[in-house]
Amino acid sequence: MMKNIRGFFKNRSGVGAVEYALLVALIGMVLTGSTSALGTSISSALSKPLDALSSAPSGGSDPGGVAPATPVAPVAPVVPSAPPAKRPPARPFL
Repeated sequence: MMKNIRGFFKNRSGVGAVEYALLVALIGMVLTGSTSALGTSISSALSKPLDALSSAPSGGSDPGGVAPATPVAPVAPVVPSAPPAKRPPARPFL
């Protein structure tokens, strides 16, 4: 019976898998912590421009000092002055 217990504690066949599982768990905890910290900083960085946009005046009847766009007259297409050069007729393939 004692031989079996000693053999159980000396058996190292599953140690590698346990170490890999611990490494994966540690990496997962680091990624979770860093993403939550990064998400908080991104959220606070994006809230400032969002607050500035929400407090800006809406585009109602007052354009806010911006002149309205003036319509532009359509431009006539450019017509070439000389007709294109004529190509010689195609010769039949013999």
